[in-house]
Amino acid sequence: MSRQSKPMEAVVLLIDIGEPVSHEDKDGQSFLLKSKQCASRIIQRKIFSDAADQFSLIFVGSNKTENDMDYPHIEVKQRWFVPPNWDLLRAIENMKTTDVNSADWLDGLIVAVNLLKHETEGRKFTSQKIVMLSNFATRLRSKDHLEDVIATLKEMKIKLVVIGPESDDDLSSEETKSNIQQKGEVLIGRIVDEVDGVMCGFAEAMSQLDHFQKFIGRAAPWHCDLEIGEDIFIPVTGYKKFAPKKLLTWKKKSIEKTPIIQETVFLQGDEEVEKAEVINGYLFGQTVVPISGDDKTSMALTTQKCCQIIGFTKKQNVPRHILV
Repeated sequence: MSRQSKPMEAVVLLIDIGEPVSHEDKDGQSFLLKSKQCASRIIQRKIFSDAADQFSLIFVGSNKTENDMDYPHIEVKQRWFVPPNWDLLRAIENMKTTDVNSADWLDGLIVAVNLLKHETEGRKFTSQKIVMLSNFATRLRSKDHLEDVIATLKEMKIKLVVIGPESDDDLSSEETKSNIQQKGEVLIGRIVDEVDGVMCGFAEAMSQLDHFQKFIGRAAPWHCDLEIGEDIFIPVTGYKKFAPKKLLTWKKKSIEKTPIIQETVFLQGDEEVEKAEVINGYLFGQTVVPISGDDKTSMALTTQKCCQIIGFTKKQNVPRHILV
């Protein structure tokens, strides 16, 4: 049986870069700066966890209008879904606020849904997601398509994650939200509730992104007999729950098209030594103990697959947290 392939999610990063996100908060940080940090962390997390997910990038509030639906100030920066890479990180880091204060974030959401609908056809994505970063401080052009958006999100089973302003309880006495922003938050909150999505502020989002996601996959079964004493053998199957995560390895590439040839040379001082004359040695205190290949073979630990009960202990001697 072939191994199960990695889950591959199509993710649209929908980021507001209009004029309202340029305003700084009490900490001297603008909403756009926080959006950069959060979106960059998402991409970095995927790169270092070796995820198979692929990303597209859309800007709301751009000076450019580049989308199939011709909605103003919506720019599809990265149309094709691509694996997380450094070019995508650079595009996020190079984001700058514009002087546009009339971009419709609902239009951006519609464009994102449309992109997922058409650009994922024929591709083996296991799920679809929109990650939206906006402070919802712009007036909507129209709410006519609201119900259609909700219905399409449900029908396509698109996961919606909204990262927006902090809740009113987390704001200082000097910080207030405009009437437009409050109405926008109520509206996006309704959409999130309808589609069973997630909505949070930057503080909560960044705390979650501080931890790299473990690899999600199916462990191979481990079959053996559970031995109780000398006469009882019970067939059991085990699965590995935790395993060390190997770091990604660097690949050697040549700027030119000529192949890279690796050579290993053994030196004793300045004199080259043949590989056949080299054996491993291990430090024991200040003494180097040579170990040949034959020595390793003769000292190799031989084991066999088994699962044995070798004793019993009281329940209070086994903390429950080690079983979780």
